[in-house]
Amino acid sequence: MVGPNLWGVVGREAGSAEGFFYSPAFEELTHDWTIAELDAFLKSPAERVPGTFMAFGGIKDEQQRQDLICFLQQLN
Repeated sequence: MVGPNLWGVVGREAGSAEGFFYSPAFEELTHDWTIAELDAFLKSPAERVPGTFMAFGGIKDEQQRQDLICFLQQLN
């Protein structure tokens, strides 16, 4: 299964990408994807959004997460 498009994800409301089916856990989120929210989610998706259908285990390495977030910021 493919996730939602990440173009413009920084600052976007969580669970709001058009045309994508989200798990009920994501549909309950009410925050935007800030740098801090992205960092917490990318570190441990299941911990940040209990009940997510996402099989991604996270990125434990802080530098790798920061590098990914910097890349995502460039897509805005």
